[in-house]
Amino acid sequence: MPQGSPRGSMAAFLADHLDERLAARFWAKVNKNGPIPEHKPELGPCWVWTAATDPRGYGRFGVGSHGLNRVYFAHRVSLALAGQMPPDELQGCHHCDNPPCVRPDHLFIGTLLDNMADMAAKGRNHDDVCRNGHPCTPENTHIYEWGGYELRRCRACDRARDRKPSSRKCGEPGCDNAHAAKGLCGTHYMREKRRQRAAA
Repeated sequence: MPQGSPRGSMAAFLADHLDERLAARFWAKVNKNGPIPEHKPELGPCWVWTAATDPRGYGRFGVGSHGLNRVYFAHRVSLALAGQMPPDELQGCHHCDNPPCVRPDHLFIGTLLDNMADMAAKGRNHDDVCRNGHPCTPENTHIYEWGGYELRRCRACDRARDRKPSSRKCGEPGCDNAHAAKGLCGTHYMREKRRQRAAA
């Protein structure tokens, strides 16, 4: 969830703020003469988001007043303005495979796995394997949310990381916990601080 945002449903918050003023502010940031997708020319031109984007090229749009605002993917807001509010647990996916596109009929609502399957069906899945060579299959993919993004992690890499012994062991003899500060784990660090205070 974006920093500074109140907790609660992102979809409900967006629904509460949809009005003509928001729509006018949103569509003022859109170029409706974008490129035509080469793999699906029948879709027609993309409507390209011209304002803030994330590092992957997806548009970002702030909704709400200062101090109580939330930042959304622009294509999610476009779907909501078209009467297709994506639930929190689902995402807006692109038929056109163009991240900044916000044209409603280029978008569909689905899960991350739906999106991965759509990319694979079009031969546009560039992430067949993770950085360590494990297959990026639905069974080997852990999906989680962080900072408003739905992200993927390789389960095989997670298992290998968990099996790897930590090189940051607590300095207390017989303790296998990872150290937190001054070469000690949290428990032994606090014990040492209490011992020092008592001796002072």
